[in-house]
Amino acid sequence: MSSFRRWYFYVVSAIALQAVTWAVIALLRNLLNLAFNLVEESAEIQTIAFQISVIIIGLPMFLLHWRWAERAVDSNLDEPQENTDRYIYLYFMLGAFLIPLLTNSNGFLRSLLRLAGGVPAVREVYSGMLPDGTNLVYTFTAVFVLSLMLLYHSRLLRAQRNAQAITPTTAALHRLFIYLFAAVGLFSSATFAAELIQALLLSFSDRTSLAISRRIIDAIAGLLTMAPLWLAFWSRAQALYHSGEALEERSLLRKFYLYAVIFISVLTTVSALTAVLAGFLRRLLGLEPFGGSGAVAGALIVGLSVWAYHALILREDTQQTPAPAEVAGLRRLYRYLVAGVGLLALLVGLAGVLGVLFQPGDFIVSRQREQLAWFAAMAISGLFVWIVPWYRVQQETDQSSPTAVAARTSAVRRFYLFFFLLLATLTFLVSAVYILSRFLTTFLGQPLLPEETRTMGLAGAYALIAATVWLYHGRLYRKDRAVIETTQEARAAAARIIVVDDGGGELGIMLLDALRAALPNSHILAVALAADAAEAMNAVTEESIDQVLETADIIVGPWSMATAHAGLSADEHVQAAIAASRARKLILPRPAPGWEWTGIKSWQPETAVRDAAEQVTTIVAGETAAARAINSPATIAFLIAATIIILILIFSLLESVIPVF
Repeated sequence: MSSFRRWYFYVVSAIALQAVTWAVIALLRNLLNLAFNLVEESAEIQTIAFQISVIIIGLPMFLLHWRWAERAVDSNLDEPQENTDRYIYLYFMLGAFLIPLLTNSNGFLRSLLRLAGGVPAVREVYSGMLPDGTNLVYTFTAVFVLSLMLLYHSRLLRAQRNAQAITPTTAALHRLFIYLFAAVGLFSSATFAAELIQALLLSFSDRTSLAISRRIIDAIAGLLTMAPLWLAFWSRAQALYHSGEALEERSLLRKFYLYAVIFISVLTTVSALTAVLAGFLRRLLGLEPFGGSGAVAGALIVGLSVWAYHALILREDTQQTPAPAEVAGLRRLYRYLVAGVGLLALLVGLAGVLGVLFQPGDFIVSRQREQLAWFAAMAISGLFVWIVPWYRVQQETDQSSPTAVAARTSAVRRFYLFFFLLLATLTFLVSAVYILSRFLTTFLGQPLLPEETRTMGLAGAYALIAATVWLYHGRLYRKDRAVIETTQEARAAAARIIVVDDGGGELGIMLLDALRAALPNSHILAVALAADAAEAMNAVTEESIDQVLETADIIVGPWSMATAHAGLSADEHVQAAIAASRARKLILPRPAPGWEWTGIKSWQPETAVRDAAEQVTTIVAGETAAARAINSPATIAFLIAATIIILILIFSLLESVIPVF
């Protein structure tokens, strides 16, 4: 009930304050208009009365509910909690004020630059666009009021963070807010920078065009608005990462941000390179030069700059990561991401070239030559983008070292290989079905049309490409399997595993059976803490216990092997030898009289033994916690999402350019 009450306070406070804020902005604009006659049509008295009414009613409503919300926190009326609802309210209000502040700041700068440069704005008939002089006053009014609201809530947030210890939840909210607006600032700045480059290049050919001058002014105003936004939030993100906090250094959100930016910048660069190469190929094919060179140049410069900068940041993050396995995993993820984009572009380009060549009509048709230029350029661009990171990936896997084995077993590599195997299989399936259906149609007595014959040839070419991709990636997968199996067999043969138990040895017998079934080539021995267990498990003799434990790699058993106070009789000498061993120790939370484990609903020996056998197998295989973090479901989810996005973009292009059968 207390949680619903707090949410009620914050929701009403947010609605009331937003209403009051915009009523104040509208009232100030209308009053200034009445005083200085800024626009031809002044606001009606009824409108002004309504705005004053919103302020008179809404302001006390906000103050009352905000006071109640403050009391709910200050007086500790509720159970101790993180005040997550208060943080959500503050971040929401900051975002709700920051977004219109940016919009009005951009409008203010555009009007100011147009007035300073003597460039008139274009006002369409019946449009609501204000003259630049009036727009200056209107936008400045909004900027002034919104800035006050933003400063007030920033102060509240700073006080809240200083007064209360930062928890993982509040840290995640803070991090999400920072990276969200850093992304908004980055992509907006990149868009305006590309537009500015395009407008400047166009100005060299047409220096007197007012339209170009307006585009330059709009781009500069956008940069002056969004670049400081990105710098402010990105510098804060960098400060958080370099603060030394483990939560910030291992933030998945930061990795997602960097890889998403790199993915989009790589895609932009590939598209721009495709356009550049298409321009050259158009000339070779006797077509008119491509008219969008300014846009292409802007996209290429900005895309390469964003890609290079964030790749450098990712490299610095990788160098500061203490775990070598995690460093290799981050570098590997970046290379597979770039290689995947390149190979997809290469395959789509090849498919497009084949689609053009199998189209009906003579090749002299300009539309066919234009399509050929674009798809050939896409294939060449994709080849260049794919081959460099893929060469480095293969170099890493061809080494004879533990790093190479980790590279072959990584989830990123498996996803990459199986994605292209799936893509090739589906393409071959569709092509083969189409070809077979045409053959059966002919066999049943219906002749093929010339267009169907050409489509059969296109389907056959697609099937050939799919088969090549399938054979290549299938060969890589089989090679990985062979190397992994050989390595794991060698590690399993060298592993020395000790199973410990007390009492009658029932749990130890179950562990021995499970481990010997999972790792038949490993050296698995039993050590008993009691005489009955020694006889039941056929344990090693007391004379050889010290030597066996000293040379062990993994020791697994109930928690009684680690303490003499578990409520069961145990050999203290064996316990001391287990504690002195350098082997990795896996403890099973078996209950004992008077001792209970938290976090475990019920003790199931079969489940505990199965989990222990799986964990021992994982350790013997050489997988580490850092590697599992890189191979986490979140990482795979990001790869799947990125792949879906690029497939949507690519197949949207294919649908609009080449015929689909």
